[in-house]
Amino acid sequence: MRGLEVFVLDTNVLLFAPEALEAFPDAEVVIPINVIEELDRFKAELSDRGGSARVVSQRLDELRELGSLAQGVQLDEGGRVRVELQVPAQEDLPGQLDINRASNRVLAVAWELFQGDLPVTLVTQDTNLRVKANALEVPVMRYMNSASGANGFFEGMKTLEVEKELIHQLLLQDFIDPSELNVEFQGLDDFLPNEGLHLMNGSSNSEDLLAIYHEGEKNFQILERLENVWGLKPRNPEQRLALEYLLDPEIHVVSLSGKSGTGKTLLALAAGLQLML
Repeated sequence: MRGLEVFVLDTNVLLFAPEALEAFPDAEVVIPINVIEELDRFKAELSDRGGSARVVSQRLDELRELGSLAQGVQLDEGGRVRVELQVPAQEDLPGQLDINRASNRVLAVAWELFQGDLPVTLVTQDTNLRVKANALEVPVMRYMNSASGANGFFEGMKTLEVEKELIHQLLLQDFIDPSELNVEFQGLDDFLPNEGLHLMNGSSNSEDLLAIYHEGEKNFQILERLENVWGLKPRNPEQRLALEYLLDPEIHVVSLSGKSGTGKTLLALAAGLQLML
């Protein structure tokens, strides 16, 4: 197994796509220990991000029963998952890489593994972390999944993690040109008409932006934050986007899916009453 290709996953990848944990067949997926700690912070959230954290935590607990995660647990599909307990000391790292930053600790793990004789790739949704990895000559990539989630259903929204400064800058305008995002989209053909785009900063739950893709203009319309729709305040980006669809007179059919208790009926009723005013 020593010859396996290694993929080091950042926290934002697992929050974006929990299936990424087992999406690299015939390879070793490495989860730095601080990623586990970050997932624990999000587990209580009543959001897709919280749901993803719970899914990943549950799967890791299942793998724990099959063997030692510190040594690596073999997957049925091939390859294995391993939790990396060691983080390089500050003095062993190149340049001014601050080990006190969670994202830098993930990069430090990838950098140290890269010093060995194995092919290593860091996987992260963080644009600046990819830039830093490139500066350290560590192979890096952004995880790309389809518009469908792990359950096969179209989710209606893609989530990207960006720096909060970019979010603040974009909130001053009405539309986003894709070139402003500095991310590697798989072409705009990857977006469907009216598909949502959620830009978030992982260090703060309040630092986010929601937009809708306009196919004709090839850009994203930034949505204002809805605070009150018939006394209802959306609690997460999914509910905000659902209300935008329901309140848009140009959208004639809206299909909402989700677990019981996620607000589908309540959102539809609130939007209907609001439109009758």
